[in-house]
Amino acid sequence: MSESNLRKLCTKLAKIRNSSLLSFVLPRESLISSHLLTVYKLIKNKKCKKLDIILHSGGGDINAAYQIIELLRDHCESMTTIVPLYAKSAATLFVLGSDSIVMGEIAELGPLDTQMREQERGGMKYVSALNPFKTLEELQRFSLETFDVTVKMLLARAALSVDEAIKHSMDFASRIVTPLFSKLDTEKVGQYSRALAIGKEYGLRLVRRYSKWKKQRDIDTILEKFIKGYPSHRYVIDYKELKDLDFDVILPVKGETEIIEAVTDELIKLQNSEIFFIDDHCKIEKKKEKGEQGGK
Repeated sequence: MSESNLRKLCTKLAKIRNSSLLSFVLPRESLISSHLLTVYKLIKNKKCKKLDIILHSGGGDINAAYQIIELLRDHCESMTTIVPLYAKSAATLFVLGSDSIVMGEIAELGPLDTQMREQERGGMKYVSALNPFKTLEELQRFSLETFDVTVKMLLARAALSVDEAIKHSMDFASRIVTPLFSKLDTEKVGQYSRALAIGKEYGLRLVRRYSKWKKQRDIDTILEKFIKGYPSHRYVIDYKELKDLDFDVILPVKGETEIIEAVTDELIKLQNSEIFFIDDHCKIEKKKEKGEQGGK
């Protein structure tokens, strides 16, 4: 079988960057657990000093994404994620487990809010696990605004003391808002809270182990931003946003720009997944003999 254009370009890029390179390109399919096995077969028994990941994925199973990242980290000393076009949803987790990131000028990442399947007329749809919490935030805001406006109005128009105005306003706000709160599905809120916690815990592990951030306050700020800080799951997180968040991210440098732009052109045309490994700079790890495994 002839070598694909993408493989040829990746081979050139690996040579220029003096690195080993994994192409993890999923233009049409979701990231799933079988991809973990594919990557394992490619990288087992190998140890790389410098590993680059060409990443192109719309996301998928965050559990599989986490396992792939940890597998890759076990087989390299440093890891750079290169995003020519997009790495959305669960694929964004890769940047949290990388030492550095290279992004094309039009490349984008996405928030890490977990997507949940919900039944609706005509079939299933995916919704953000943040939805009930955003609803709750809006109800809380509406409750406070209703209370505040009512207190001011009673003090201005009725001969009431401050305590009396507060009491009547609380009663009024409660009657307005209680029916709205009662429509919240508390079981769903709990379920979705656990789903969001998965992404946060995986992100926490990766940032603690592989990032420059060591203070818990800094780590919490980064994770809160990725999981809850954006208004939509399709929201664009670009190079400038990552830079503002103090990630080690750069645009392609001279000598790499043309190749990464050519890779982008290939990704736009690509129909099938391409997962392959260019390991010219990897060492083969020798398996220990039984007698070497620690004692008699």
